[in-house]
Amino acid sequence: MKEEQLKKIIQKSTVETSDQFINNLMSSIDHNQERKKTLKSLFKRALIAISIVSIAMSYVLYQYLDSENSLGILPNIPKTPLFVIFMVVILFYINTFIRTNEQNRI
Repeated sequence: MKEEQLKKIIQKSTVETSDQFINNLMSSIDHNQERKKTLKSLFKRALIAISIVSIAMSYVLYQYLDSENSLGILPNIPKTPLFVIFMVVILFYINTFIRTNEQNRI
């Protein structure tokens, strides 16, 4: 779609453009499209990895808070509020990661 718009703009323009300029412009468009595809695949992989690590960390935290060997650090605090706080923080950082990707895509 961008290429078609670019060709229309170049055709309507009264300024003469050289073939080298057009070739450089088209190659930069192709390069940007390839870069976006690469970043999209990297984003998907990173999001999956972050999700798996978050699930594993939440499981370990939940088991650690449930055990009697929690080193007495949190003896009288119920584990559910701590687990909820942990999950909210993790989801906040995942949301920030996704939002950063969306802002970079524009």
